[in-house]
Amino acid sequence: MFKTIREFLAPPIFADEEKTRQASLLNIILIAVIVVLIFANGSSLIISLINNQGLTNLTGSVVGIVIMGVGFYLMRQGYVSLSSILLIGVMIGVVTFGFLSSNGARSPIVVGYMLAIIAAGLLLSGRGAVIAAGITLSLLLGINYLDTNGTITIPKTEITSTSIAIIYTSNFIVAALLLRLAANSIEKALQLARANEQEVRALATTLEQRVQERTRALETSTDVSRRLSTILDPQQLMVEVVEQVKSAFNYYHAHIYLLDENREFLRMAGGTGKVGQTLLQQGHKLAMGQGLVGRAAATNTSILIPDVSQEPGWLPNPLLPETRAEIAVPISLGGQPIGVLDVQNNTINSLTSSDVDLLQALANQVAIAIQNARLYAQAQQQAERAAFLNDVSQKIQNATTIERVVKIAAQELGQLLGADQTIIQIGTDTKHQNGTTA
Repeated sequence: MFKTIREFLAPPIFADEEKTRQASLLNIILIAVIVVLIFANGSSLIISLINNQGLTNLTGSVVGIVIMGVGFYLMRQGYVSLSSILLIGVMIGVVTFGFLSSNGARSPIVVGYMLAIIAAGLLLSGRGAVIAAGITLSLLLGINYLDTNGTITIPKTEITSTSIAIIYTSNFIVAALLLRLAANSIEKALQLARANEQEVRALATTLEQRVQERTRALETSTDVSRRLSTILDPQQLMVEVVEQVKSAFNYYHAHIYLLDENREFLRMAGGTGKVGQTLLQQGHKLAMGQGLVGRAAATNTSILIPDVSQEPGWLPNPLLPETRAEIAVPISLGGQPIGVLDVQNNTINSLTSSDVDLLQALANQVAIAIQNARLYAQAQQQAERAAFLNDVSQKIQNATTIERVVKIAAQELGQLLGADQTIIQIGTDTKHQNGTTA
């Protein structure tokens, strides 16, 4: 039974934190005002009966209690502000009814106006307190003016000391409660302010650390890109890409894949550590669309998996058992993928969108470096062929016989092509190199 009563009297909780705070204060004040009204009027009734004064007119107080009950219901339905306004209105109305019934502004019940103003400040902020003060002051001045001019007649009755004690006791109880609530509200506001200040400081520290980390990462990325731009050997470039990326950003593992000529498979071109060497020796490859790497190449988009255990399409590698997060970034030229840069980490959620951005920027630089290396290799090959042809041309020009010309041509072509035997046929005769007859 007591549990049911506690649950019924407990303040409601809403999604809005400020609304919940207001409802908590309002719940206490409503219950207190109802209890005080019952206490005050019950005491007056008992005293009247003891003194044989007849029944006291309790109409105003009963109406106030009923309206407080309505306000309690509205508050629990979520109409907290409306219920607060109703409470302040009832408090002002009860006080006004009280001093209109006896002694006017000289009645001790007028102190209740101050309680209404304090309650308005607690429930409806400073503006509510100002409005409540304006209303009560207007009522006091207006009624006093009308009473002085004889427009209305306020009965002048003698209030017994017992009645005064009851009125002041009721007002003091409500005043003490409101002041206690005000003190609690101020204390909670200070605690919240301190907590917010600590959160702001922590956030500022975190943001500062992130900025520093981001700055270091960008500097490292720029340094890695600069180093890669100086490498013209394709194989050395692949090795440097993965080693630089792994060491610069402290990843668990990094490797790079390149598309074959038929654009069907992604063949591993470089990997870090012994695992990378093993996979290279095994000729490790993936089909387009296979795993994260194949998907990145097929869609030409970066793929971030913060927790690989939650990714259905992830392909575990037995040589990398500690992988917990992975990023696959396409390496593209002219809008077409030519490979994939893949990194793995051994901690869940350790890879973020910031890593994707950095790796994508690096992949763009790697694409340019690969193109430069390939162009350099082609240019070097063309230069070697041009030098070879020039050398052969010089030797042929220095030859004095047809047989010598044919022999030089056969020797040089065999050396260029790496052939075990070279045969040159002129007309119906066959000239040969290395003593073999055609």
